[in-house]
Amino acid sequence: MTTTEMKTKDEEMRAQVEEALDMIRPALMMDGGDCELLEVADGVVKIRMMGACHGCGIAEMTLQMGIQQILLEYVPDLRGLEAVDLFGNIVYADYIEPPEEE
Repeated sequence: MTTTEMKTKDEEMRAQVEEALDMIRPALMMDGGDCELLEVADGVVKIRMMGACHGCGIAEMTLQMGIQQILLEYVPDLRGLEAVDLFGNIVYADYIEPPEEE
């Protein structure tokens, strides 16, 4: 795959991710939180939890059971989800193994 093809695929995936995040964003905002999409590269989505979600004790559960589940449903090429803190340090990471080819 050429660099241009990879960039186009990442751009398409970014649009899918934005759409999926828009579905869960109202629930985050009801509790004073939000999430920001920072990057989509090689199927890995990087987000930052914001507002009340930043530093919240159940943010990891929100990531696993909320955001990641929505992304898995609406973004078929998802290979991983990373969440970073305000300084860019990874605070959550989960990578999906691609199915083995037969």
